[in-house]
Amino acid sequence: MHSLLSEILPSYMIPSVFIPVDKLPLTTSRKLDRQRLRSDLSQMSQKSLQPIRRGGAAATEFPVIPVTKPAAIEISCMVAELLAIRDEVYANSFRGKDFPLETVGLSSIQLASLTTLLRKRYDKKIKIGELQRQALTLCDVADLVLKRKKEHIDEVKHEI
Repeated sequence: MHSLLSEILPSYMIPSVFIPVDKLPLTTSRKLDRQRLRSDLSQMSQKSLQPIRRGGAAATEFPVIPVTKPAAIEISCMVAELLAIRDEVYANSFRGKDFPLETVGLSSIQLASLTTLLRKRYDKKIKIGELQRQALTLCDVADLVLKRKKEHIDEVKHEI
């Protein structure tokens, strides 16, 4: 479903997860019971949603970030802190792992928060759209911010 939609929609418009529902809850008048549906869906844990997310691998399947990439490790901790608001156990399973950002289910607000954190920490102008590229891993994000930082330093040196 994700690949089909990605051909016609920008990535930020594609849901990070499609939840299969065997039977929709109905009211006694045979209408959709939206309240019960919301309640049922809100009780699902992040861990149970992981297999049906875009790129749906479990956190244990993602490689550990090498210690030679401290920026990527730091960014994985930033992402985990954003995820910990809803599910701390789920969030901790991603610390130190190199995973595609699209697979963890960050909300648009969390993605904007991550962009702000990266801008402040690395003093770089990062756009939200850059973090929405398909298959962008945390090591890719680290390379992006470090490359920009190096380019900025080189510009300053050149001006001097």
